[in-house]
Amino acid sequence: MKKLLLLLFLVPTAMMGQQMKRHQFSVSVSSLGTPADKSFNDFTKDVCRRAGYDYDSTTTFPLLMGTHAMVTLRYEYRVDKHLLVGLTAGWGTTWRNYHHYEVDEAILWVIPTKTHTTDDLRMKSHTFYLAPTVRYEWYHSTRNMLRAYSGASVGITRQTLKAGWRVPDAHPDEKHTRWKLGYHLSALGLEVGPESFMMFGELGYGHQCVFNMGFRVGL
Repeated sequence: MKKLLLLLFLVPTAMMGQQMKRHQFSVSVSSLGTPADKSFNDFTKDVCRRAGYDYDSTTTFPLLMGTHAMVTLRYEYRVDKHLLVGLTAGWGTTWRNYHHYEVDEAILWVIPTKTHTTDDLRMKSHTFYLAPTVRYEWYHSTRNMLRAYSGASVGITRQTLKAGWRVPDAHPDEKHTRWKLGYHLSALGLEVGPESFMMFGELGYGHQCVFNMGFRVGL
């Protein structure tokens, strides 16, 4: 009888301890495939066309040009074992640079010793994303150290596009701010670790990019 009473006391207590991890906070970084990339590339092509620049002659390092790098913060509340709801905020930036010069003096017509800049164009994009989020954990391992999930979010996106000429001065700078519908679909997410501290990776499409990786803390 004593063992039965002890068991009846310990089981609810253990369940209550698990339920205390209802609040989850996560930080992640992501890149590639955000819809903001297309808007930035279209804007850059239009500016280059009007200025008579070659769009493909960028001096930006190829792995960075035209691809937003995102940092995302997320808060989620666990409704039950499988369902979580919350809010996601993300910030992203990318750039392309165009720089051309003419050689004034050179050693043996090969090694430049004096040059002057003929073109210097700096393109930038800054993105802010805010959206309610829902996530469903459809797989839990035996000891609950591995979880698989899918999720979605729909909200707003603010993107600021800038074109600034340092040379020549005749070209006026441009700045455009656009508000659009923001969204993201996480087709597959994997989470590893105890509920107090977890590492995760996601594969999806939307304003959190195609690849998203980070860590999550449960309280």
